[in-house]
Amino acid sequence: MILKYFPEPIKRILQRVDEELINGSSVFFLTKILGLLFNYLFLWWFVSEYNTTKWGFVTLCITIANIIGMISILGFDIILMKYISVLKSKFQYGEIKDIIVKSTFNSILISGTVGLIFFVFARQFSSILFSNPNEAPWVQVIAIGIPAYGLYHLNNSIFAGIKRMIWFGFFRNVVPFSFSLLVGIALHYWIVPQYFPRFGESGILILLCYFIILYLAVFFGFILLNKQLELRKTVRKASVKYASLYKESLPLLIGTSMALILGSGDVLVLGVLKNAYVVGVYDIVGKLSLLMLLVIMSVNAILPAKFAELYANKEFSKLKLLSYQSNRLIFWISTALFLVMIVISPWILSLFTIKFAKGVYVIFILLGAQYINTICGSNMVLLKMTDHHYFFRNLMIFAAIFNIVLNFILIPEYGMMGAAMTTLLTTLIWNLWGVYYTWKNMNILMVHIPFRSLPDQHAKSN
Repeated sequence: MILKYFPEPIKRILQRVDEELINGSSVFFLTKILGLLFNYLFLWWFVSEYNTTKWGFVTLCITIANIIGMISILGFDIILMKYISVLKSKFQYGEIKDIIVKSTFNSILISGTVGLIFFVFARQFSSILFSNPNEAPWVQVIAIGIPAYGLYHLNNSIFAGIKRMIWFGFFRNVVPFSFSLLVGIALHYWIVPQYFPRFGESGILILLCYFIILYLAVFFGFILLNKQLELRKTVRKASVKYASLYKESLPLLIGTSMALILGSGDVLVLGVLKNAYVVGVYDIVGKLSLLMLLVIMSVNAILPAKFAELYANKEFSKLKLLSYQSNRLIFWISTALFLVMIVISPWILSLFTIKFAKGVYVIFILLGAQYINTICGSNMVLLKMTDHHYFFRNLMIFAAIFNIVLNFILIPEYGMMGAAMTTLLTTLIWNLWGVYYTWKNMNILMVHIPFRSLPDQHAKSN
């Protein structure tokens, strides 16, 4: 469908790639671009009106809420995506309703309990997280955000599982920072000065509104899902038992939790060893380097559901072909994007009033790390969706421990540069290890070799 909007030379190239992969990735890519635009606008506005130090503090709060919220849903977001994609392909909507109910109940119970604990013992957690019990109100806001993130990730996984990429991309990419920007501006210029003047300089109400927007996204997302799947009219049928769900979700929980820590370890350790200003600068530079992940995130938005379907139906040849096609698509676009980012990143940094010498070398290192991440393809997605989740768990545990230890070694001496070097080394190790495992155990090479011909385009399932 979306191919008709591409120029003819590109259209001829893309016609050799799975059409659903192109359509789903393109839709997610567009929403991601829009979401990043709002993200950067919100970041620029916040830093301009408050300061980089305060942004670093807000970043720590969002990171903590995200990690704890993700952990508290016990890996059910990945389970949902995997099972729903298979059940929908078989038109088993009663079973879909059952697994959605079970996952939502699980999320509300556990994430709500964890959030309540954080809220009640805010002063104690504030002493641990910020070395200052007087920051307890910020911890209480984090407590409110923990269940929000849990439910938010579940809803997004359902959209991905049923392959409604426009809604998946909209809620995941566009909603959080676009609405936070609009509400933040209204709060800062009109509401706070008149009604809450003592909160005018802290930014805590902006953080609170960010989490409330996540709750609203969950509410409206559920309305859309109910309409899409006709959940109210569907008779619930027993699907997978809780025991089986937990047995499969717990390794994924550990692996995903370690991946979250891996992605946020540098920020967390910088927060412990340095100060909020350093965290703020590093977060801005890190967010710019994430532009490198645009392509792989777009492709990975549609791939989990397709991998799960093909693997469940034992269509291994098609699975292998789809892996090669996605790798080639990711490689060429990411290589072009990497070269562009090397050229323009110093100019982008200057827009955020970050001095050239302070940020440019850090962003070059982080761009290199993200380029390695992209050219290794969708290796982790393949492992999670094809019953290799135990290896995924073990790999992420090793990578997270290695990352945290190396951060504590390098950051005291080298600061942001040490954090960036740790990210580069960790990314290189776990990606190459994962690629080797997939090639050895599944006979699928998840690194694209330029100008290598793909397997038979009309390969049939074994």
